[in-house]
Formats: sequence, structure tokens, C-alpha cells
Amino acid sequence: MAATKKLRRQLANFLNWSSAHADFDSVVKGVCPRLRGLVPKGFAHSLWQFGPQAS
Repeated sequence: MAATKKLRRQLANFLNWSSAHADFDSVVKGVCPRLRGLVPKGFAHSLWQFGPQAS
């Protein structure tokens, strides 16, 4: 039974991406809103392009 609970918890983490990806709010925390859409030199995407609307 304990193994089943552990597996369910792990599957839930996979489904909400918390094991593989940082959520958007965590990524942009502390970044000035006007800078979130800028593409840094040498990069292909801005922080905003990695956000929830990209999925």
C-alpha cells in the first residue's frame, strides 16, 4: 500500500510538471515585467516565450 501511495504521488508530480520544469511564476520572480519579453543577446527566446501561453 505504501508503494502505491508513493507511485501515485510521483505520477501526480509528473503530470503537473513539477519534477521536470520550473513553473512560470518561479522563473520570472524578481524579473522586472518590462524585461520579461526581451530576448537576451545570444538566446533564441524571452522568458515570456517559455510561459504558459506556449503550451
